[in-house]
Amino acid sequence: MRFKSVQILVLVMLCVLMGQALFGQEEKTVTVDFMGLSLPDAVDGIYYVVGDIKCPVEFSPGFLSREYHYHGLPKLVFYRDEPDSEGVMQPVEVASIKLPRGASKLSLLFVPDGNAEGHYRIRAFADDANKFQGGGYRFVNMTNRHIAVALGEERRELNRGQSVVIGMTEQSRSATVQVKLAAAAKEEWKLIFSTNWAVNPRVRTLVIIYRDEKGDYEVKRIRETLKGA
Repeated sequence: MRFKSVQILVLVMLCVLMGQALFGQEEKTVTVDFMGLSLPDAVDGIYYVVGDIKCPVEFSPGFLSREYHYHGLPKLVFYRDEPDSEGVMQPVEVASIKLPRGASKLSLLFVPDGNAEGHYRIRAFADDANKFQGGGYRFVNMTNRHIAVALGEERRELNRGQSVVIGMTEQSRSATVQVKLAAAAKEEWKLIFSTNWAVNPRVRTLVIIYRDEKGDYEVKRIRETLKGA
């Protein structure tokens, strides 16, 4: 009887451990929809994998891509097929990113990896409605300088690589607001951009601040009309 009790106890412990392992494994998977864009050039010929299925993607610098669906581990990996030494096509990892926790919708920004030709670095931004609402502007500082943002009455400072969402206010709703961007230059601020933009409750806007090959500041504005808005 004692031997049988020990057997039962061992089986129970194994079931508990297996359940914990399965639960932990389930926790590691994520489900997310994403759109993407690229700077300064288009990106194509790459794909990600869901199960055994290759999912090709294409990204443009001018607008957000169509929506893609992903289910898998939190590290999203993109590949390109390239020939090995014997001429056989093999998957080569060209970009990857650890997906933010808790986000079900993302925008991905691809930029060239200066350390490896044909490879990319990725920035991910949570696009869930509670994080980026209609009428809002998301500013992304892709320069090597501090950037000051003025949107209407709102003021923000962005460090290198930082981003911020400035939401719509009652004052800016369905109105035109002034936007100014300035870059830190030694102990002063240099105005690099100034214009007026509309605030539409049905549209949210991604604003990317970067520098071109000549070192000039560029501002790219990507507008997205929200579904059902």
